[in-house]
Amino acid sequence: MTTSSYTLFVGVDIAAASASVSWQTLDSAPCPPLEIAQTKSGWRELQKRLSATCAGYLAHPPSHLSHSAVIVMQTAQYRTGYNLARQLHSN
Repeated sequence: MTTSSYTLFVGVDIAAASASVSWQTLDSAPCPPLEIAQTKSGWRELQKRLSATCAGYLAHPPSHLSHSAVIVMQTAQYRTGYNLARQLHSN
């Protein structure tokens, strides 16, 4: 049986101008959805919140979100989902 190294699971629902995000760690319930703007500052705020969650959960947190599984669902043809995923992956 293969085990996952993921410790943080993130779900993102993309809309035209905003995104709804919720996440959970292995031993927690999902957090209430967070609404962010589909802007670089909104994406940075999400990165900051997710990094803080990792820092509080992992004994030796990584400098980036390498132990996270992020699922992005676009409700229409919004390229911003790709942009958000690229921003999260870059740091």
